[in-house]
This record gives sequence, C-alpha cells and structure tokens, in this order.
Amino acid sequence: MRDSTDESICDSGIGLWPAPGTDTVQMPEGSTFSIEFFDVGNADAALVECDGKYVLIDGGNKADSQKMFAILKEKGIGHLEYVVATNTSVEHIGGLAGALNYATASTTFCPIASENA
Repeated sequence: MRDSTDESICDSGIGLWPAPGTDTVQMPEGSTFSIEFFDVGNADAALVECDGKYVLIDGGNKADSQKMFAILKEKGIGHLEYVVATNTSVEHIGGLAGALNYATASTTFCPIASENA
C-alpha cells in the first residue's frame, strides 16, 4: 500500500493511486499527466508524462528503433526518468536502442531472463 510520502515521477508527489476514501486520483492544480501509446509491430510502447517527467515502457522491435528515436526527438524529450522493458522478447526491447540513442535515462528496469532459458 502506498501513501502520500512515497516518491513518484510527479514533482507534486501525487503518484498514481486514488486519494484515501475515493476511486479517483486528484490532480493538484497545474499538474499534467498523459499516456501516449505507439503501435510498434507486434507490441506496443507507452510514453507516460507527469509534470514534465517521462517514463518509456517498451520500445517494439529492432525495426522500430528509428521510430522510437524520431518520437522522442519530435517531442524534444532528451531525458527519461525511467525506461521499463516488460520482458526480454525482441518485440518489447528491440526499439529501445533508438530511444536510448536519443535520450538519457535515470533508471532502467528489465527482467533478468533469457528467451532461450
């Protein structure tokens, strides 16, 4: 269970959980939050923005590397707080190379596994 003292990607610390006793997240005035999904072949990629900080989840196939580079460049996103690879399948991590060739990342998360294991 999370509480209001937990860190989040938002400067305001709102996190992504409902306020106590409610089913909705209360956004502080002036805060921003968005999720954009991208079709990257056999998978999806998601770019989460909260108060000007970004999280990239997956990146598609290796062939999508240039697309991920172009998306971040077009949006002027030169830094990602987090990059998340949800699994080791090439459909999820192949395009992350393009993203990381354009933007830096504070923290990356990926499973410690092999498709061949």
